[in-house]
Amino acid sequence: MQYQYAPPFLSQSSGFLTQSDTNTMAQPLVTATALVMPPEWVKQLYHVAAQCSDHLLLQLINQIPSEYEATTQYLNHLVDNFHFDQVMEWAKQPEDSGKNIQ
Repeated sequence: MQYQYAPPFLSQSSGFLTQSDTNTMAQPLVTATALVMPPEWVKQLYHVAAQCSDHLLLQLINQIPSEYEATTQYLNHLVDNFHFDQVMEWAKQPEDSGKNIQ
């Protein structure tokens, strides 16, 4: 018996991020987006992720400005793959980094 695995994400040139792209470039992009979005939005994202509500998360993610398309794709990937805990970690980052600065 031989298993055939699904191919990795399409390349970035086609508009999608590869798995390695999401790991290497997502953190700074996502953090920058969190700082752009209103704090209330980030809190709401955290609470919705804690409830594992993919439908509500996708609605919130769609509110991210279009210039942050890579972040939108990254967060959609997390939601589509049920990585709600990683969305919650991301939503805590701006709060955590603000504590470190003060």
